[in-house]
Amino acid sequence: MLAGPGRLGLRRATVARAGQQLIDWADRWRPHLPELPADTHHIAQVAGWFHDRPAIWAAVDTAARRAAEGAHPEYAELRAAVDAAQHAHEQARQALAEARRQRDEQLAGFGAVAWTPDPAGRLADLDRNIAADQRELVAARARIAQLQAEPTLAAQPADRLAAERDA
Repeated sequence: MLAGPGRLGLRRATVARAGQQLIDWADRWRPHLPELPADTHHIAQVAGWFHDRPAIWAAVDTAARRAAEGAHPEYAELRAAVDAAQHAHEQARQALAEARRQRDEQLAGFGAVAWTPDPAGRLADLDRNIAADQRELVAARARIAQLQAEPTLAAQPADRLAAERDA
């Protein structure tokens, strides 16, 4: 279309059909894209940017926003509420990331203990283990006292009892 009918004008009919198709195309899109030109040559230039997908989406998005705002006057208020909610969400996400970073920084000095999944349960288990070990210690001390009171051990030389204790 932009190249014209050629030097000898052999493609005049093809160019005319293409021009009519461009006008029809522009008329269909003009309600959504009012800035489309009326001149065939300019329409052909504008149609060329339809290969630029980001520009297409931006133009269609603008047209859709205009249509939505016209059909629904509350759209602007709702859009502002959505924007505010998205902004609040982003701030909360950043605050959460910062809080996690600070927590990790504080817990780094405690090593693996800091990452115990159930610290209260683990502490209760350790308390039970300590109590059981203390009962075993009391029983072992009582048995030692009982064995030291045995007349057979009392008859042994003093260094023998020390040597056995060391062993």
